[in-house]
Amino acid sequence: HPQPGTRAARPQTHQERPRRRALVHEERPRAQTNLAKTERSRLVEELRASQRDLEEAQRIAHVGSWTLDPATGEATWSAEMYRILGLDPDGPAIALADISTLFSPESVARVGPAVEHTLASGEPWQVDLELATPTGRTGWVASYGVAERDPRSGAITRIRGTMQDVTEQRRLEDQLRQAQRLEAVGQLAGGIAHDFNNLLTAIRGYGELLQRSLGADDPRRADAD
Repeated sequence: HPQPGTRAARPQTHQERPRRRALVHEERPRAQTNLAKTERSRLVEELRASQRDLEEAQRIAHVGSWTLDPATGEATWSAEMYRILGLDPDGPAIALADISTLFSPESVARVGPAVEHTLASGEPWQVDLELATPTGRTGWVASYGVAERDPRSGAITRIRGTMQDVTEQRRLEDQLRQAQRLEAVGQLAGGIAHDFNNLLTAIRGYGELLQRSLGADDPRRADAD
């Protein structure tokens, strides 16, 4: 019985009970959808953060990454690839058929056989390439490539790899080789000077002996001095 001054709750009718159950069932899928959206947004943000970290690591190490579709020759590049090659990052990646616009003729002649060997054998390759870009960029890069196979057919469907700017490294290596050559020349000159000094010492010794054997008034003493 309700207390005095209070109002008794109205009992639910048969029509209201199914309606409340329907509202509960509608709220569950909506909550699950919102949860899925939140999880998807979190995963997307984590993926973007990982991509930013990768790009920053490549920038610091001067290492770019690339992929090549062997069927079409089309390539995709990371942002660092564009920086290494001195090209506009908003522009397209250079296809395999057009790499002569990026490297010296000698380097281009090495790339083709390397790619063909990887496609035929699946073995990785590494070549040093001399830059000669349309923007006038010069230097050297070390390019590495590995084959990627279809897990079902085993066919090579893509080649992926990295490209590292080794211009400074090669400059230091050239300086080291130059220093080693100068050191070798210095050692050779020192050896020659040492042998020459030995000859002079022997000549001076024989000259002194000759002077002692000649009289004070002997005119040949002048030749022995």
